Amino acid sequence: MDRGADPTGPGRGPSGSGTAGEDRLPAAVRVSDILQVGDAHVSSVADAGPMTWRRACLLALVLIVVCLPPSARAAIPEPVPSADETAPVATGGDSADDPAIWVHPTDPARSLVIANNKRGALESYDLDGNRVQRITDPEVTFWGNVDVRQGVTIGGVVQDVVAVYHRGLQLYRVDPATMLMTRINEGTAIASAGEGLCLYDSPSGRVYAVLIAISGQLRQFEIRDVDGDGLLDGTLVRQFAVGSEAEGCVADDDTGALYVSEENVALWEYDAEPTGGATRTAVDTIGAGDLVNDLEGVTLVDLPDGGGYVIVSVQNAADPNNSYFVAYDRLTHAQVRTFRVGVGTESDDCDRTDGITALYGDLGPSYPSGLFVCQDNNNDAPGSVGNQNLKYVPLQDVVDLGDEPPPPVGISHVATSVVNANALAWSRTVPATVQPGDGMLLSFSRSASTDALTGPGSGWTQVAHLADGSLETTHWQRVATVADAGSPVRLSYPSGYRKGVLSLSVYRGTRASVPFASAAGAVEPGTTAAHRTPTVTVPAGGAWRVSYWADRNSLAAGWTPPPGEQVRALSAGSGGGRIGVLVTDPGEPVPAGTTGGLVATSASASDKATSWTILLLP
Repeated sequence: MDRGADPTGPGRGPSGSGTAGEDRLPAAVRVSDILQVGDAHVSSVADAGPMTWRRACLLALVLIVVCLPPSARAAIPEPVPSADETAPVATGGDSADDPAIWVHPTDPARSLVIANNKRGALESYDLDGNRVQRITDPEVTFWGNVDVRQGVTIGGVVQDVVAVYHRGLQLYRVDPATMLMTRINEGTAIASAGEGLCLYDSPSGRVYAVLIAISGQLRQFEIRDVDGDGLLDGTLVRQFAVGSEAEGCVADDDTGALYVSEENVALWEYDAEPTGGATRTAVDTIGAGDLVNDLEGVTLVDLPDGGGYVIVSVQNAADPNNSYFVAYDRLTHAQVRTFRVGVGTESDDCDRTDGITALYGDLGPSYPSGLFVCQDNNNDAPGSVGNQNLKYVPLQDVVDLGDEPPPPVGISHVATSVVNANALAWSRTVPATVQPGDGMLLSFSRSASTDALTGPGSGWTQVAHLADGSLETTHWQRVATVADAGSPVRLSYPSGYRKGVLSLSVYRGTRASVPFASAAGAVEPGTTAAHRTPTVTVPAGGAWRVSYWADRNSLAAGWTPPPGEQVRALSAGSGGGRIGVLVTDPGEPVPAGTTGGLVATSASASDKATSWTILLLP
């Protein structure tokens, strides 16, 4: 039974029987309506003369409600039962705090909930609530908030990142085989005060961490791999004061919004880009609707159609043991639901909740549409009893997920064209079949030069560049727009003819923000006809690999592609210093794990070559 509910039902007496008419309470009532006798209004109960007991009781009830503070007048939250819970944290008191979800790349049922124990550890749990790992630091016991981003590109490498506040910003990677986290900071933690934390994967291809000190000071860092050793560091790119105590935050990678809960004021939306300054808009404010202080965790439900929800935890409700959550439309910020996580058959409710997280997607048989996780202050029966823990709820029980989305179409090759010439300028025409949202890869291998290269124009972003002696290769990417079909793409030098090969490849179903997530290149260390592409990590299923080879030689021209590859472009060139290029892909997604290491054989040996493995994400 929901706490505070009348067990006899609305308008029913102790016996459970009810009558029509005056026994039923109106849906809405004014005090002046109750204190009305005939056509005259009265100012007190005594003036009302003979008043029915029902009218007197109703008057008392209305006066009580009118005099209540906003926190007590908030809408009654809809109860949603918990489905499961994690093992309790190892320390007592206010310990469990902020969760995040890491999705296993090949087996969603093996995904993890990663959370902090403020009094001693970074912990991970499986989807049955069993503890998988506990990372401690005997010298400094405080651990702050946690966030996860998967499939982000840092230093040209696609990877998953777990971030937590501990002595500053600490970064970890999860091994899908062992399910264990390993620290990947370059040296010590990225220095900053903080407790609140969230990550942002920008459409610019940069990855940021936002840290919020309990005083409300916000600092934003760009996460980088400066020396290419796989260890990550951070550079401060923005800081400002929220205004007062704050902690919870979440970034929307698609819309570029950063949501911050200023605990006793409002849920704010900022620009997540470091150039956004401190300008903000209130999603909702304390006392205006169902929000009361203090506000804590914030999370985002990202639906595949671009819709979704922003959810905030209202921790200090009038009855703290009945704390609740408010959900807003992701795009309009209209309030859509107020709910609380109640007692389930296997686990109890979430009380005085601090951190929350949500993820839409297949997480296996128990959570086929996603998962909502909330911290529980009072860990009671049923289930474990004692120290704080986290509660699990199927996401479809919390918010409306709409109709099941159609299965993803996946990535497909649209077209590739190539031109090989000894010239001042090279151009390709974007195919007429290109559609808005397609990913376009422009690759240019040429005789090395110190002259300035002009092109390819606005909208193109350089992915990578590599030189091997007198041969250099550059790749650019662009997300197609409605104006691109049939348009020319041109590169040129101011003077001096040189050999060059320009190829344009188009793929459909790629990630909308950064279609080509990484491009790993290698130069040829010796003289050989067999050129091998680098090996890269594939973080999740559905990714495609494009392989690219270029060499410069003066002998026979031509290429033998690796077996099983679809040849998208092959150009041999002619004359002395000719440049040959080969572009292939497998014609289908590559499995999670590693890919690359493919060998293409040129018709003659050369010590000037660049070989590439380029990763496309859906």
